[in-house]
Amino acid sequence: MKSFSKTTMFRAFVVFALAGGVMSMSSVAQATSCDAVSAVIDSSALTPTSLTITGLQVSRAAMRTLWNLTTSDQAEKFETLGHAIGAAHNWMGNCTYPGLGIGNGSGYDEDTKNVTLWIWQDGIDLDTARQAVYELIGEVEGDAILHVQPRALTGESVVLDASGSMTSFHSLSFSWDLDGDGTYELSTGNTSSVSTSWSTAGSHAVGVKVSRPSGVSLTAIASVEVMLAPNGNTPGISILNGQSRTTSRDVTVSMVWPAYATEALVSNDGAFSPGLTTRVPLSPSFAWSLEDAGVGTYSSFVFIRFVGPGIDATRTYFDSIVLVRVPDETTTTTTTTTTTVPADEGASLVAASRGVSSMSVRSLSAKVARSSQRVTTSVLASSAGICRLSGTRVVALRSGPCKVRVTVQTVSGRKVSRVITFTASR
Repeated sequence: MKSFSKTTMFRAFVVFALAGGVMSMSSVAQATSCDAVSAVIDSSALTPTSLTITGLQVSRAAMRTLWNLTTSDQAEKFETLGHAIGAAHNWMGNCTYPGLGIGNGSGYDEDTKNVTLWIWQDGIDLDTARQAVYELIGEVEGDAILHVQPRALTGESVVLDASGSMTSFHSLSFSWDLDGDGTYELSTGNTSSVSTSWSTAGSHAVGVKVSRPSGVSLTAIASVEVMLAPNGNTPGISILNGQSRTTSRDVTVSMVWPAYATEALVSNDGAFSPGLTTRVPLSPSFAWSLEDAGVGTYSSFVFIRFVGPGIDATRTYFDSIVLVRVPDETTTTTTTTTTTVPADEGASLVAASRGVSSMSVRSLSAKVARSSQRVTTSVLASSAGICRLSGTRVVALRSGPCKVRVTVQTVSGRKVSRVITFTASR
């Protein structure tokens, strides 16, 4: 280890005719009625006031400047430091500045060196004197810097990192505001990072206070946007927990959202037409109404997309369920329904046992075919005087049995049909 001997304390009386000896500083009081030529040392103190500056309190560059100044052989160093301290106290207005003694403590680098100034003048304010010397040697505080990821999930551990703060200094202490109330309630000593998490979604403020042994403290704040963590591993939806069919349009839809989703877009329309799409907040389940396609048995779909930062908003998830909708009492009473292709030409179904004035074509075709199959409907010739097709309904011309042929074309191209009979009443 290289050692530096301590200079014997002494009072320095220097020639005050030295031109250019006073350093100009912007943040301390300046002399107005005197200059370096006319200013003199005021030796009013019987004992000196000591001010010690260590390598842990200032940057390496600043300590190097102070060390070179105080260990030089030039007598002007006393006047330079004395003028700086006197101007900071506004003593230069009385044409005086303090006499100084200088001691250099042993150390092997800028972190371990220290310098003590003995100031021979009454009325010394050590904070004012320290600030004057800091400015003289080019000491700057630096900044408090806080790095944190901009978004997180509830329950996720987030690291707050302040290691980039005041990088010129090697003795720093850190305290943290983790709840955004402005109070730095957690101290981690010289550890420059800490982890935290949140249980609620929303914008959460955090802060760090970085302190130096000199008493200087700087702060930095940041915010983290916390989003609701996914409630499962695989995003998607399920209607009625995977039931195969229902008789009601009103259902409960369960969903699992991806990480960083903020809301869901839900629609019965796979194209997500604006008028048919609803924004739904993230929740394990929500109430929904299936598409109203009238009386019959058909598959009904629910489509969902998730939106949020970094999420593919074009990716669609969906589920389907068979919806069985029977005719209301003013139209017919259904006794038999099926979703399979009819097995033979001659089979017949009784659609209604009491007279009705009309029957929907969809209701009749739904009894023998799925909604996705190609179906044609016609009234048998034997019933031509009893009923007829009118748009989407078979209407009664007079009372009697009305026979309707429903023909289904299968995927293979084969056509099979079934005759459905209902009692027409006029």
